[in-house]
Amino acid sequence: MKRLVSVVITGAFVLSGCASHVKSIGGPGASMMPLNQVGVTTFPIGERAAFSDFSGTTVHGEHFELSQESGPTVVNAWASWCDPCTAEWPILQDSAAMHPNVHFVGINVNDDKSSALAFLKKHGDNYVHVMDQDMAITAKTHLVPGGGLPVTLVLDHNHNIAARFIGKVTADKLDSILAGLATEK
Repeated sequence: MKRLVSVVITGAFVLSGCASHVKSIGGPGASMMPLNQVGVTTFPIGERAAFSDFSGTTVHGEHFELSQESGPTVVNAWASWCDPCTAEWPILQDSAAMHPNVHFVGINVNDDKSSALAFLKKHGDNYVHVMDQDMAITAKTHLVPGGGLPVTLVLDHNHNIAARFIGKVTADKLDSILAGLATEK
């Protein structure tokens, strides 16, 4: 019994110390996701699931529909209060600038509009961001498995899920996946 308690306590310390790359969508100060859900998963062409279409209002008050975008698309779920989201932001901004033939869409999750706009003003805003204050988009699309942010999906030309990042994206891996999509037809 002592050994079991020791293993459980040790496991809790390991998970709490290593899971700092993903923030729960519960809001500021919320708990972290389990370590085993963080990372990148890529999907071969024949095994890709379709991503659900969604529409909404951007942070600037315009209507947006994913189905109106054609070609590869990167969808990133983020919030202004999410430290890992802030950490990955420069990577996404740079990648959007380096890949003009790829659409980038931000989904601002469980956040208020003024905080989202302040974040974008401070950190950069070079692609469209859709508000998801009530988390209806994330619920419909199952964008945030396990309830943690950030989550980034890379959609192929047909809007099937080619890759999923749970936690912070890496520039090398994102660029590699986008380069691979550029060769697909």
